[in-house]
Amino acid sequence: MNHAINAIAHENKIRRWQTFTPPQNTAPAALCGLFSLRRVYVSRLGLRYINATTSELHGIAAISDLNLRVMVADDQIGASVNVNYMNEHEKNTQSVVRIATPDFVIGSVPAGATLMIDVDVFTKAGYKATAAEDVRGWAEFAHEEEKKQFFRLLRPETKEALRED
Repeated sequence: MNHAINAIAHENKIRRWQTFTPPQNTAPAALCGLFSLRRVYVSRLGLRYINATTSELHGIAAISDLNLRVMVADDQIGASVNVNYMNEHEKNTQSVVRIATPDFVIGSVPAGATLMIDVDVFTKAGYKATAAEDVRGWAEFAHEEEKKQFFRLLRPETKEALRED
């Protein structure tokens, strides 16, 4: 992504998967009738989370607080950044992780935000789901991959501080 991230809305709390699952199950349920026609299939699925970090809530003041190093000629880059990278996954799936400081973000940015972390998990060309259960299964898989990509950016001490028991 070479352009600014467009942030539209935000929440102060992390939504739990249990909160997300009921609305997410609506789409595959609606597709059940279409799948029964046997001419309909899904060729592209995606799951995207955009997380805003703050010093106060997350202990993340800059990109240097992540489990990530961006260096040019042995100098660490950090004051103003927009970093993007892609990962390959099973099930014909990829993810793009985008990390940007607020000066690269267009739109609504939560007060005190230090970084925007955008994790986009999606199917590659050639994906084909022919049943609602395929869509549900992929959504669960994509959610696990999204969590892996997000939490691997956090240092162990950050994860421990954010832990809710």
